Amino acid sequence: MLRSQAARIVCRFLTGLVLIAATTGPANAQGRGHPEGWGGGPLLGVPLRALSLTPDQQAQAMTLLSTARTTARPIVQQLHQAQNALADALLASPSADVSAQLTVINGLRSQLLQNRVQTMAQVLAILTPDQLAQAVQLKAQLSQLRTQMRQLLGPTPP
Repeated sequence: MLRSQAARIVCRFLTGLVLIAATTGPANAQGRGHPEGWGGGPLLGVPLRALSLTPDQQAQAMTLLSTARTTARPIVQQLHQAQNALADALLASPSADVSAQLTVINGLRSQLLQNRVQTMAQVLAILTPDQLAQAVQLKAQLSQLRTQMRQLLGPTPP
């Protein structure tokens, strides 16, 4: 009795994690129309707006990001379907072998990552050496600020 209750709790927990991942994870890869990158997050570790792009560079970056979002959109839809199939399989049978679904999900996530890396490389190619140096400096500053914030806030609870 206690064992089956624990199994149900674990199953509900895992299902919840899958559903959260389906709604908040790579789904953001389809973007929200922000020039910094998908989901408004910085594409290069720093917001592009902080690099003082020329109007021509801004247009090029917007074109690259738009193309990347268009490419990513069907992959994201497939990912949602695969994650829903995984959740359905776990709900139907918590002890089911879901390795095939996980392989599909990981493959789709890999495609999204490859798309993102390719886009980052294309955006980097339109930056001047000064802008690249500025991006490196800003990324280091942001990293240092995040470290300071973690130190001020203390360790995250388990």
